[in-house]
Amino acid sequence: PTVFGPIGGGQTAPPSMLEYFGPDQTHEKLRTFLTKSLRYSPFHRQWFSKISTIFAANFDTLQLLQRMGKSDASMEYDVGIPAEYLSPEPKTYDPSAKTLRLIWVARMLPRKALPLALDALAQVTYPTTLTIVGSGLPETTVKAMISERGLDGRVFWAGRRLTMDEVRNAYQEHDAMLFTSVRETCGVQLLEAMAVGLPIITLDLHGASNLVPDHGGIKVPVTTTAEVVTRLAQAIDRFGAKSAEEKNAMSRISWEFAKGCTWSSRAAKAETLYKHLIGSPAAS
Repeated sequence: PTVFGPIGGGQTAPPSMLEYFGPDQTHEKLRTFLTKSLRYSPFHRQWFSKISTIFAANFDTLQLLQRMGKSDASMEYDVGIPAEYLSPEPKTYDPSAKTLRLIWVARMLPRKALPLALDALAQVTYPTTLTIVGSGLPETTVKAMISERGLDGRVFWAGRRLTMDEVRNAYQEHDAMLFTSVRETCGVQLLEAMAVGLPIITLDLHGASNLVPDHGGIKVPVTTTAEVVTRLAQAIDRFGAKSAEEKNAMSRISWEFAKGCTWSSRAAKAETLYKHLIGSPAAS
């Protein structure tokens, strides 16, 4: 028997979010067409029929596999964290803090939708700053994106790719993560942030929909572009206005979830599965 998993890539960007792909819209539309066409592929159906166990990395991919005849497919995330990455305890919020500090972490690819994060921040009324952690665009481009939205003095960027230790330190210095990917299998930065107790403000989409606990963050439904921007801004305002006790509770939920997503726990599951498979009738 073959063990194959976890598989991602079954997710597609919502049509309303395509404008954030800019010049890559045509490529993204083609990818969406090919992904949706997979369910009709006899080659893939035959291939999947020979696989004993298959995991999907998010619900969108799981649904695609089930439509292709793999009804026994199940979920298993394809991301994890080293046990030592976890902070000793969740975050404790200062009740006297007057400013909400958000962090956005990703390579600046079109599907990561940094402009969406900036569009939302421009509508936020609660005193809020955003730190961008990532690279991939020229400095002049990023600075122009910030200035065009009137966000000078509220958005900070080192202008370079940070080391893993620097990224972890940055997580610890902030209050919540803003995650705006419009197509993402899972997103390891979600786990990294939760591992140090950060609640997540994100789209209710793809891997983030599955990976972020319901009470460990705020998930915004994806509708029209204008509505998504407004709802993200409202979610940020709502989180900023929460009491320190409410934020502490959200931090604990996200941190507890991340504790169950270490690579050692992933490895233990894989070993158990392997032993089960080689002992099954099909193996002999």
